[in-house]
Amino acid sequence: MASFLQISYFKIITAALIPALLYYIAIAANVYLEARRLNLQGMPPEDLPSLKEVLTKRGFMITPLIVIIYLLLTGRTPLMAGFGGIITTILVSFIRRETRITLQRFLKALEEGAYSATQVGIACAACGIIVGVAAVTGIGSTIAYSLIHLSGGIPLVALSMIMATCIILSMGLPSTALYIIVATVAAPAMIDLGFLPLAAHFFVFYFGALSNLTPPVALASYTAAGLAGSNPTITALTGLKLALAGFIIPFVYTFNPALLAQSPTVYSVFISAGECLAGVIALAIGTAGYLQKKLKIWERSLFILSAILLLLPLKMSSIYGIVLLSLLIVREKWKR
Repeated sequence: MASFLQISYFKIITAALIPALLYYIAIAANVYLEARRLNLQGMPPEDLPSLKEVLTKRGFMITPLIVIIYLLLTGRTPLMAGFGGIITTILVSFIRRETRITLQRFLKALEEGAYSATQVGIACAACGIIVGVAAVTGIGSTIAYSLIHLSGGIPLVALSMIMATCIILSMGLPSTALYIIVATVAAPAMIDLGFLPLAAHFFVFYFGALSNLTPPVALASYTAAGLAGSNPTITALTGLKLALAGFIIPFVYTFNPALLAQSPTVYSVFISAGECLAGVIALAIGTAGYLQKKLKIWERSLFILSAILLLLPLKMSSIYGIVLLSLLIVREKWKR
């Protein structure tokens, strides 16, 4: 993305921070409320690993990740950052005897690395053909024009069509490969509609990645079903419900660039982030149907309505949403 937009990697991760936090908080809230609703019990405290012990024994193994991020932030190429990470991994492995890379382990690592690189390389090579065809034929501009024409120039309708396009084009692809495709084919349509290029690229990347959770080709959910020994279809639908906020957040930051740190004031960024945080938590309560007790249909509907009001990039709707959510929570606390 930094290469496509010709901006620094630091600006990319700064823009990505708030939407990512909102997404993970929404997932955590959904899982927590679902677990409470089903009365699931976690591991007893005595069986949990000690954080201090883990950091003492294995904490040094995070050093390669720190090196990779540092090299990227200082303007080094991804190839250079990857090479630095490999060298650091080899060096820090000698700190403890059980992690030390022997000749046998080194050869095994080369074998597994080559195998993994082959999978990604084939996907990226195929994407390169698609990008080349798109550049020669101008299909990206054609798709952009067609989407704008079919949507009648209505931004929300156009974004919904672009969302569907990204999900379909990205099915079964790894993140790097799918981003190259959607950035070439779908992002120009959003830029032509007048959206910020950064918001456009994040929008198409989000929905490209969410194709792994979207039936009928929900590869991540089907993999999880195999690990859990559960029904693949039910697992895919459950994953879709838990990740519902992920399908809404891209629309929010597209219309409200403050969530991508694209605002002249820090105050507006924090206000927008706070409103959206309350919105995704309200959405989690509404979809899970639980807050200290199981909620009735009309109560769930009101929580979802408050979430919509909070996520809309309008000042008055946010005020109404905060008031409604506050009243609902106070009511539940009072009843209890």
